[in-house]
Amino acid sequence: MNNDKLNEAEMKELYESELYGEWMRLVEMTLETLKMKPNRTESEEKMLNDLISATDEDRRIRGELSKTKFKRPENLVMANTKLTNLTFDNTNDLSEGVEIVVSAPKKKEFEITAKVVSQLDVEGIKITRQLSEQDRCVFDAVLTLFVEGQRTFTAKQVYKTYTGLDRMNPSAIENVENIIDKMRATLIDIDWTKHALMNKLDEETAPKQVTVTVGGYLLPLEVIRVDEGDTHQIMYRFIKEPVYLTYSRLVGQLITIPAEMLKLESLDMTPERIAIQHYMMRKIEIMNNKRNKSNNRKMLFETIFEKCNLNVSTRQYKAHHVKTVEKTLTEWIERKDIKGYQGTTKGKAKTGVEISL
Repeated sequence: MNNDKLNEAEMKELYESELYGEWMRLVEMTLETLKMKPNRTESEEKMLNDLISATDEDRRIRGELSKTKFKRPENLVMANTKLTNLTFDNTNDLSEGVEIVVSAPKKKEFEITAKVVSQLDVEGIKITRQLSEQDRCVFDAVLTLFVEGQRTFTAKQVYKTYTGLDRMNPSAIENVENIIDKMRATLIDIDWTKHALMNKLDEETAPKQVTVTVGGYLLPLEVIRVDEGDTHQIMYRFIKEPVYLTYSRLVGQLITIPAEMLKLESLDMTPERIAIQHYMMRKIEIMNNKRNKSNNRKMLFETIFEKCNLNVSTRQYKAHHVKTVEKTLTEWIERKDIKGYQGTTKGKAKTGVEISL
């Protein structure tokens, strides 16, 4: 492929296109087939060398493109379905596989069933048994990059997307890579036929003839390893649109939050604080949604602690997390992201906050 006449933007568009991705997967499959074939002919040997050159060139160019300045998305995209909430609620043991059933409060008959299982035996992938709010921060960042049209990305770019930070340490990047690998190994199979009928997405078809299912890996990604001298870089490429993004689009439950809310001056951001921040951002956006009929503007500390999987084994830890909540909200007030908040109590004990929008 002659790239001499393509500028950097055109190169990036080409190498992130779905067509090019399909072509490279075909090249790599053919390459592996030829490598395993005994007694190759002269023409097959030439083809093998050409394919090796093509994959080497692909990795070299991707390495160069990865060094270009990353433009952080202006908005963070979050899948906000009940199904997503339950998947990341930190209580389901995904190693055994779980069946999640959700339905509308007043329409119990229109339920959605999802089977979720993590493949713990995938070689080289470090898996924990649950998905938590901290994992969801990474998940939302990856969805955001897909929505932004970025088909190839690095763990550093994911970290910058969900934290708003430019500085990071190697352990933070390794943590992002482990979380991505966990979601690459998690299978989802959603049957939402009844929900589709409730939303009248197929009015032409009789109910008994309708079956609506989507499935695949939570993050359908392939890994690209870029080697340059003694340096190594891991990149990820989308194979297709993530299942939960497809589902959230179909039911109209994607929310968008300004990335500016991520930038906090008063706190050093840790995984726990980032999880608290994302959880509150999502809850506030739901409160702001015109379709939300509830007037409840309260967030309980106990719920935040539970959803974000925080260590609250001592009073000091609890006080530390409460301070994070209050400092975060104070900065959002100063930036006019929210109008204000007031604490809620039970007796003399602080129980949570009530948001003014």
